Amino acid sequence: METSGAARFIADQTAGLVAGYPTLLILIAVAVLATAFSFVISNIAATVLLVPLALVMAGSPGLDPRGLALLVGICTSNSFLLPTHPVNALLMGPGGYRTRDYIVPGSIMTVVFILIAVGIVSLLYF
Repeated sequence: METSGAARFIADQTAGLVAGYPTLLILIAVAVLATAFSFVISNIAATVLLVPLALVMAGSPGLDPRGLALLVGICTSNSFLLPTHPVNALLMGPGGYRTRDYIVPGSIMTVVFILIAVGIVSLLYF
């Protein structure tokens, strides 16, 4: 994605969408995007895909790229909503859990996780 220019294009388009918005909203958007990516692909793949995009995107509004990269790395580990993490999947069988058993408590934990991650990263880097 980096050599073809796709990363630059996606980052520029995303930066164009959030240009002029407060830093806090940009951080929340990056956190939600990273969390959403980790639901459909592995957290490692989501991190590898999104960190370069966050680094490119940080240049446009003048954000600290280290803070955005850290936020992506933290939020791709936010796997409370679905049993996508191996530990959650391991507990499903013996515990008799179903996927929908994770949704209500997981959605609350996901929102709390995003708010805390954005708050700490914004205090440290912005």
